[in-house]
Formats: sequence, C-alpha cells, structure tokens
Amino acid sequence: MYAAVSIKTTGPRIGQDKLLALAVVPFGTEAEPAASMHTAIKNQGLSPQEAELRGGVPSNLYQQAVPFYQVAKQIIEFTEGRTLVCANPRLVYSFLKKEFKDLGFNFQRPTVCIEKTAQRYLPEVESTSLPYLARHLKVPFADKSCAQAEALAMAAVMQRLVHLKNQQDHPPTLLAATLAKESLLPPGISKARLAQLPNAPGVYYFHDAAGRVIYVGKSVSIRQRVRSHFQIDLASPKAVEFKSAIAEINYDETGSELLALLHESDQIKAHDPVFNHALKKRFYGYCLESYPDANGYLNLKIERMAKALTPHLPVSSIEAGKGLLFNLVERYQLCQKHCGLYKSKQGCFDFVLKKCYGACIGKEPPADYNDRVLDALSRFQYPHQSFIIVERGRTPGELGVVWVNDNRYQGFGYIDEAFADSSEDLKACIAPKADNKDCQRIIRSYLANKPLGKLIVLG
Repeated sequence: MYAAVSIKTTGPRIGQDKLLALAVVPFGTEAEPAASMHTAIKNQGLSPQEAELRGGVPSNLYQQAVPFYQVAKQIIEFTEGRTLVCANPRLVYSFLKKEFKDLGFNFQRPTVCIEKTAQRYLPEVESTSLPYLARHLKVPFADKSCAQAEALAMAAVMQRLVHLKNQQDHPPTLLAATLAKESLLPPGISKARLAQLPNAPGVYYFHDAAGRVIYVGKSVSIRQRVRSHFQIDLASPKAVEFKSAIAEINYDETGSELLALLHESDQIKAHDPVFNHALKKRFYGYCLESYPDANGYLNLKIERMAKALTPHLPVSSIEAGKGLLFNLVERYQLCQKHCGLYKSKQGCFDFVLKKCYGACIGKEPPADYNDRVLDALSRFQYPHQSFIIVERGRTPGELGVVWVNDNRYQGFGYIDEAFADSSEDLKACIAPKADNKDCQRIIRSYLANKPLGKLIVLG
C-alpha cells in the first residue's frame, strides 16, 4: 500500500524555509486512488502573494490555508501502514519530520523515489522526470505546479510501474520493501553500487553529474561510511543539497587508517571539493623556524619554506604565522622581541606588562628562556628526526610505507613484502607528497596513540 505525497515550500532549507502546501493520495497496487487530501499550510507573516511568488502556491488556495497541526492527524491516517511515494523523498520526508517533530510526534514512514523506481523498471526511457514518465505511460498530468496534480500523477505512474514489475512475478510487498531501502539514496546511486564498495580502509570520492569531485572522505570501512552519509539529517539543510548532487562514487583502498588519513588530506587539497570544509589549504609556503642569536637566545620567526634551515611547522601565510607566534608568546611566556613581533632597542611591550621575564634586555638567562622555547617547539616535533612507518598494505603480502626525513614528511607508498629488505628499499617505493601541518598533525597523533605499525628509526 502506498501514499503519493507532494509538497510545496519556500525553499529547500529544512528548519529555515516553510512548508506551504501538501497533497496526499493513498492508493493500492491496482485500484483507483482512494480519497485524497490537498491543503495549504498557514505560516505566520507570509501573505498569499508571497506564497505564490516563493512557492508557486496559488493565492486563492493559500487564502484558505490552515495551521499544520489541524491536518497532522489526517496526514497520519492517510499514510498509516503505507510507503510514501515522492519525487524527492529526502526533501519531502525531512519537511514532514520537522513539522511533526515541532508537535512532539515522531513521524516515521518508509519512502520510495518515483524516479529511482522508473530507472529500475523502465530502463528504456530517456528521462525519469515525472512529466516525462506521465507522458510515456499516458498518465494525466495537467498542472505541474500543483501539489495535488503531482501527487495524483505519481500515484498513477507508480501503479503502472508496480503492474510492470508484477508481470515479472515479483510480489508487490517485496517490491515495496526493496524500493523503500533504496529511496533515500541519491538519484544516481543504487543499492547494488553500495554493495560493491569494499569493507576496507581507504578514501572515497563523491562525484556530481559532470564528473567533478564534490566530496572526499576516509574510513576504516569505505562501505559502512558511505552508507552512513545517506541517512536523514534534519539538522543540516546543506545535507539535502549535498546528497542530491551525488551521481557517482569511487574509492581508493589504502590498507590502513593512517594511509587513509594522509591520502584524504592530499586528495582534498588536490581536488578542492565544494562540500569539504576542512583540510582545504593547498599551499604552505612558509614555516616556523628557530635560530640562536649572538647572545645565545633562541629566536623564532616565520620564514619561506624554501629558505628555512630548521623548519618546525608549515604555515599558509605570514599572517597565519604571526598568529601562531602570538599564541606561543602568550602560552609559554616568550619574548615578543625574540619572536619578531616587537621592534625596539629597549624591552618588549610584554616586559612592561610583566608578562615577559626580560630576555629582551638580557635580564633572563638564555638557558631558562630557551627551555621554554624548546618546550613550545616540542608541540610540533616528531619523537625522531628521520623514521619510516611500516603499516598494512592493500592486499596480503603488501606493506604500506610512510617516510619522514629530517622532520619533513616525504610521502607514502606500497611495496611487496618480499622486496622490503632494507630501509633503502622502503624509501624507493615512496610517492612524493607535500609536507604540511595537516600531515604532520596526522603522523604525530598516530605516533602518540600506540601505533599498530612498525617504526624504523633512521640514523
């Protein structure tokens, strides 16, 4: 048993845009649709003219609008025990869930996407849009802007599709259950495609219809993580836009979580996906550097990466570097003058405020001051200057390798265990990657949390 549901809203943002109208058409697999409902939903402060302009709801219909709570019971009755048939199940279901949640009711129904159903059972059609399907199946569909007309058309189209499927000896109950499992997936993604994804560590890519990478993620189980993306998310209006844009999924297995993290960081910077909001800085041309002055004090400065002799942490710009230095000065009571943040022949400004112990005027012994500088720098240092991490590979007998040389991340690669006789063999398999603070953070965190892999310290 089904119920075709169509809604009209002021926009796609759940929690921000408003539900303006809805139509519910209950129907079976063979019989004509039963009694249906079609109503405008009243929103405080929204005029009939605005409802027509923003949501396409005729002003004469909106003049008869009622609050959602007045029709909530009828919606429950019309959909009880039925699978909702929608053109955009995620959007429709999210708006209904939100309205019922505001009333203190947990509304739950299985859903079916009319377009995905048509893709499955009418592979020969050129388009799966509802107007095209209606013409193809000779279903009346007069007013495409009317929620009631859309719901009636969906009911008739779904009846035809169910009839086609039943001719292939599949029980209607099995059909509904199968389609409901797939209804919340993006239009271009099938349940079969998800089943093809590996239950292994790696990086996955979501592409849009033009083939562009719009999101890069990582997980110890690619299949489970990708599936978790396609759950209803009422809290994030962006989720509807994001998940509806996904047309294809690809992946790279990495063998271990460490290599998945490093590969994800690299790929996000390479593709700059529109839906990734972290790790997107692609260029780290500067770094934090330390050097001793003539009086034995360790000084800190921001230097170009190419010129640095003792780099400690890559930064994206001079401004970002100065922000880092101010933070270190505040946290470790360092001297502004010895960090290049205050130019004066006298004491720094913090010395006046008694926040600096006088290294700027030679009052504090260099050894005492340098201990705090080294303590600050230890936040950004590896436990060893040069080392190799050996992790699991992608297949049995393969090893994953990460190389850090002179405190700089060199990259990662893979090698057959039979050919990994020396550290030089391991270095030779490395694919060079850019060193940046994200990779350094990943590796430092890995080393600090009882790593599973083998650590080879190099002389």
